[in-house]
Amino acid sequence: MDYKDTTITYTLHAYMIPPTNLDDIYEEMTGVDWSSLSIDADYYTDTRVSATLTTVDGNYIKGSYIRITVEDENGNEDELGTFAVDNDSGQRINGAYIQTLDLISQLHALSLDFCPDNLVIGSGARLLDAVRTTLQEGGKSEQDSVLTEANDYRFSSTQVLPPGASRLARLYELCSISDNRLEVDGHGRVRLDKYVSPDSKTPRLRLAQNDERGVIKNGISRQSHWAEIPSKYIVAHDYTTSDDGKTSEHHMFAVANNLAAAARGFIVAKYETVSELSPRTTERLAAIARQRLAEQANERNEWTISTKYIPGLWEGDVIELDLDDELDEYAGIRKCLVKSITIDGPYLDMELVLKETSGGDYGE
Repeated sequence: MDYKDTTITYTLHAYMIPPTNLDDIYEEMTGVDWSSLSIDADYYTDTRVSATLTTVDGNYIKGSYIRITVEDENGNEDELGTFAVDNDSGQRINGAYIQTLDLISQLHALSLDFCPDNLVIGSGARLLDAVRTTLQEGGKSEQDSVLTEANDYRFSSTQVLPPGASRLARLYELCSISDNRLEVDGHGRVRLDKYVSPDSKTPRLRLAQNDERGVIKNGISRQSHWAEIPSKYIVAHDYTTSDDGKTSEHHMFAVANNLAAAARGFIVAKYETVSELSPRTTERLAAIARQRLAEQANERNEWTISTKYIPGLWEGDVIELDLDDELDEYAGIRKCLVKSITIDGPYLDMELVLKETSGGDYGE
């Protein structure tokens, strides 16, 4: 598909889905006011995606999930999201019954379910088995998740995840141990994928400021957070040992510094704890601290742009932003993460917030 084709038209659909079978459909929703549609996806939010939709004298079946899709002229449908309904407030106005549906992702749903007991993960156990247990206890079947692309991990010692945390918080803790990223796809399935840093990703496409076919609308704005770039990174590790029945608590930490503080006049320090450390040495902690500091060492501008609908583009994707403004010191090609994306109906206008993956002109 040529996403720059200005003549292409799209059709929006909303389907009601049985919560127990994401592959089935009750029926298509009627009475949808597509001008009310707003979908928000954010790379850095725990629940990833949410939406709102209004119906007028519609056929909404209470308890169903809502799947929103966009269909092109060739009949291809792109799933924008499959949501649970958090709120279905209704009112009658001038004889019409109007419902506003607040739609939440399956990750949001997992944040509402709290774990009543410990999760004990024995020495030698595999991490993906713990993930499956957490999902199943949260009501998610094997068909509701995709774990095939994730890193597995074998625990070197027994771990106890305490009660009181939400299912979502427990999943994020397991992700932090295994270097995986938690997502939810357009079909409503919880995904666990190997984490890939944005600066390592291959750009999906290039958006040019002065594209003659006008993909970018209403200009471009920039925000800089140079004052927040860390000049110090602290990485800590806490662990417990037992000797002759006596338990001891230990705390290790390492610090990495750069010269940004001298140039800026003040220090910005970041602090991170790691739960698993192999080998358990200060040298290993120091290497992690240096790596984290290097990853965040350069200025990361954020760019906000409005575009026409670009099929398949989503939070977490990486693109090239080609800026051509002789009065702007940041002109050039910037490699950017799609930090957040908002899609509004009925014409599928998109607003993108793009975060640079590295400082400076990315080049060709």
